[in-house]
Amino acid sequence: MGLSHSSIYHSSHVRSVTTSGPVIVEPFSDLYPRLDIWDFYINETYRPQFDLFIQSYQSIYDRPYEDMRSFYQVAGIHGLPYSAYDGVVDDEHEYNNDTDWAKGRWGGYCHHGDILFATWHRPYMLLIESLLANEAKQIALQYPDNEKEKYVEAAKQLRHPYWDWADEKSIKGVPEIFLTPEIEINSPQGKKKVKNPLKSYTLPVNLSYPLEKGQNPTDKPNYKIPNKTYNLFTPAGYPTVRYPNSNYEDQNDLLNQNVSVYVSKVFRPGLYQMFHIRNYLHFSNHGVRSDDTQIGNIFGGHPAPLEIVGSAHFASFETTHDVFHLIFGGPGGHMAYADLAGFDPIFYFHHVNIDRLFALWQGV
Repeated sequence: MGLSHSSIYHSSHVRSVTTSGPVIVEPFSDLYPRLDIWDFYINETYRPQFDLFIQSYQSIYDRPYEDMRSFYQVAGIHGLPYSAYDGVVDDEHEYNNDTDWAKGRWGGYCHHGDILFATWHRPYMLLIESLLANEAKQIALQYPDNEKEKYVEAAKQLRHPYWDWADEKSIKGVPEIFLTPEIEINSPQGKKKVKNPLKSYTLPVNLSYPLEKGQNPTDKPNYKIPNKTYNLFTPAGYPTVRYPNSNYEDQNDLLNQNVSVYVSKVFRPGLYQMFHIRNYLHFSNHGVRSDDTQIGNIFGGHPAPLEIVGSAHFASFETTHDVFHLIFGGPGGHMAYADLAGFDPIFYFHHVNIDRLFALWQGV
């Protein structure tokens, strides 16, 4: 099972080096664990970290979209808008725009269907984790004196949480923190309700291009889910969605139902099988056959419309990963499209978990 990639898109937002200098991910000076999202937002011990985390996500959302440290730019590394990040150009093996598809892979940086799948996404998670930690440190300094020390320490320990979607707790459905529109936090100005940045991300500019009438968010309340030949069009001012209805609104009931079923039927059995695979080629990606040969150049340029991406004949690490994308996004949801998935904030909780599972496999 593979994720959908569009064959139609043209770059419209060329990216260059940020005015504040190149983005450099510095190593953390101290080691602290990445926490399970269930504990992170429920356990009062981590409440200061949670307060900072929510504000930090909103901070990178609020940065100008041209800023290389903005959520828009970081999300765009994975797929759309198919333009170089932070001035990285002239490397045909790592980046393709809409004029050089024939040179190699599809138009984003990410690796799918090859042995670099797990290792490529690891520094990608470190990038957003580092940016969020830097924001948290600045926010912590704004708290009143009687709380500042607590929040400065919380910022020091903050790491990006993961969602272990194979945990038995997930049989009950998606953690509420990813679904509720508003949450209460303790900010430097005191307790207040804020828009939940983990539910969705609102696009600051158009992403992709309009489709046929009826298949664009602006057609609500008569919105129809486009077929997967092309990427979804998300106009500026519209949010990412999951299982959208005709009014371009999330259908959380369908999302919860499907996640609940897949936890026990697919995710848990998939991980059990995955940890019994010791051959890295078989473990690492969905593009290798059981005889160790590659299933063609899956992402050699953009696949033709309706081309089916092949999958391995065993429970590879990436195959289980793919299923989560498809089940969480649902028909018409951003997570179901590889070119768009990075714009749904759940992507990072999913891939921090993928990085965790990879580390566990390495340690077995």
